[in-house]
Amino acid sequence: MYIIPKKKIVEMLEYRRKARSGTEREFIARYLDSVPGMYADGYGNRLLVNPDSRVMISCHTDSVSRMDGRQAVRESNGIVSLAGRETVSNCLGADDAAGIYAALRMIEAGVKATFIFHRDEESGGRGSAWLADHYAGWLSNFDVCLALDRRGTRDAIVSQSWGKCASGEFARGLAAQLCMGHAAADGIFTDSANYVDLIPECSNLSIGYQNEHTTRETLDIDYLEAVTERLIAVEWESLPIVRKPGDSGHAWRDNVWDVVLEDIECCDSCGAEFIPSDDFQFECPACVELFGCMTRRQ
Repeated sequence: MYIIPKKKIVEMLEYRRKARSGTEREFIARYLDSVPGMYADGYGNRLLVNPDSRVMISCHTDSVSRMDGRQAVRESNGIVSLAGRETVSNCLGADDAAGIYAALRMIEAGVKATFIFHRDEESGGRGSAWLADHYAGWLSNFDVCLALDRRGTRDAIVSQSWGKCASGEFARGLAAQLCMGHAAADGIFTDSANYVDLIPECSNLSIGYQNEHTTRETLDIDYLEAVTERLIAVEWESLPIVRKPGDSGHAWRDNVWDVVLEDIECCDSCGAEFIPSDDFQFECPACVELFGCMTRRQ
């Protein structure tokens, strides 16, 4: 039987998983391709399919590492970070090694769900976009896509990118089963956002990392262990399914979003108008590179 020991996450974090790098391939071969029944689709996503479940668990294999190879990490009082002697790495990569770890533990425990380990999330969710383009009919069979790719320890995401992705009823139902103080929150983007026109409830759950994409990134492995155990115990088929696929929660009028003018702010750099989220301000794409456009609110 495939077994991933507890605290294996520290070892997993030693891999700099730059997209399409040799180290990402080594990581996938070691931790994913070794799972019985796992297979690669035409894009390179890894899937473990349960045809009897309408629940999908989502995570992604790449990190924002600027280079491949191994890195030095340390654990102190339940918090993992880059080691002090590590002067090359630009991130820890708990986004989303933590989600992969939790998903593998769920597989080991026999959770009845389909698990997808997406490629190229950090460059725009390309792996999930490929699946949505090529297998929309298959994806439409699911009621739930829960990503394990959110910072912090309290969020069950109900909006991403351009609007609503999951219902408040679903978030509250999941939070009630987890019983760890989670609440509905607004997010930014992960692979589940690419399925909002196909799957009713597309959420993202806090998986314990903080300060992602920076050298200050950390992972709370005590929380990760606790939430993983709760996820294993969730009665997935009992969760409320309320949102309709394609419901963004916005009114569409004359090809523009019907928003309150007071909600519109301006780009910090060039003055272009934008609609802020709760977490981030988004600058004009002309000013910055893709996904380099986020400046954290103070």
